[in-house]
Amino acid sequence: MNTTTMKRALATVTAAGVLSLGAVGTASAASNDPGAGDQPAAQGQPQDRATRQGVRRGAIKVAAEAAAATIGVDVAALKEAVKGGQTVGAFAESKGVSADSVVAAVTEALNGRIDQAVADGKVDAARAAKVKERVPQFAQRLVNTVPKRFQNAG
Repeated sequence: MNTTTMKRALATVTAAGVLSLGAVGTASAASNDPGAGDQPAAQGQPQDRATRQGVRRGAIKVAAEAAAATIGVDVAALKEAVKGGQTVGAFAESKGVSADSVVAAVTEALNGRIDQAVADGKVDAARAAKVKERVPQFAQRLVNTVPKRFQNAG
């Protein structure tokens, strides 16, 4: 798999993270701010983008933590393997863990975050269902591809 595929996978996780980790919660927090309505729409857009980027990072962190826990290593060791040009799946198999079990763990962790966001009222159930449809594909890409920036490593 190529880097473009990994970037798309990360974008999918980001979207899932945005929905599951509280983009709507951020919007509701902003509506509680008495001065929030005074901001022009153009000023709100960069803040929304920054929020989405933060949520994306959070989703990737959740996925990495789930993968590392399934493999039985810490996140730092997993990051080093990926930076070295290995896929998460290849690294898992070198540790005696199947790539499919890592995909399942990442999917379960992300779906759990989405379910929690619904329970917390941060995301509506219909939107969460749409995002959850894309989670398995994202998990497959995350586990079975090397990010483009690390493809020539090693």
